[in-house]
Amino acid sequence: MADTIEIGNVVRIHMTGRVNSHDGPVFQVTDEAVAKAEGMVEEGKHQHFEPRLVIVGKKQVIEGIDEALVGMKVGEEKKIEIPAEKAFGKADPKKRQSMAFPEFRKRFKKVPRVGEVVELPQTNEDARVVSTNQGRVILDTNHLLADRTVYYTIKVVEKMEGEDALLNAIIEQRIHGIPASEYKINKAGKTLELTIPSQVMFYQQSGFMLYLLANEIQKEIPQFEKVRYIIDIEKPKLPEKPAAAEAEKPADTPNPADEPSGDEKKAKKAAKKAADDSAEEKKE
Repeated sequence: MADTIEIGNVVRIHMTGRVNSHDGPVFQVTDEAVAKAEGMVEEGKHQHFEPRLVIVGKKQVIEGIDEALVGMKVGEEKKIEIPAEKAFGKADPKKRQSMAFPEFRKRFKKVPRVGEVVELPQTNEDARVVSTNQGRVILDTNHLLADRTVYYTIKVVEKMEGEDALLNAIIEQRIHGIPASEYKINKAGKTLELTIPSQVMFYQQSGFMLYLLANEIQKEIPQFEKVRYIIDIEKPKLPEKPAAAEAEKPADTPNPADEPSGDEKKAKKAAKKAADDSAEEKKE
């Protein structure tokens, strides 16, 4: 049937991941309504909730979800219990390393605290501080949910067709956190132009991410022999300055242009004297 999901289909799905049980604490959610119900929406904080774009069977989600999607129908919702092997894997002892306390402080310029995450300079991996004991710090690069059974509720929101749907799914898979709708796509023969949001440049190893994205696009859509990136960086808008109030002259400040000249002053003085003399004569 047309609405039945098969390997290779591009679908939008909602996912809610929990630990302990289907009613346990949420660690992943794409549905804003669920996030609000769980008290995970913070006022004043930019949070993005929307269905995840997935190419089924391409390992863009954990194996347990990939398998569960096959055979589902658009609009169907399913609860699944996923063992560690098909979720975030088994913990690998080789991904733990011990470091002397002074070495940690020298390398990361801070005091180690259990639960804190640091970036290892050799591999750019995130490592959790899991123990500080007897002058040693234990760092773990295993996934936080390694060895854990997880519980998901998944819902197929939409089945998408066409090249654009495939392209959008590849973009969202390679560059997390920015929906494909934020990119401008222009197809010019064998060249694909992608105008990417400037915030991508702040991602760690952004250049390598874009290289992998181009490779993935050319692999899945062979007609594009060249992928060209355009980065839009807009000039920040400065706040408008209030218009400066015109300086007003004090009402009692005389204008030099209105002052009489020296000759005018003498004439006025002589006229006043004559008027005074005439008044005296009349009195006599």
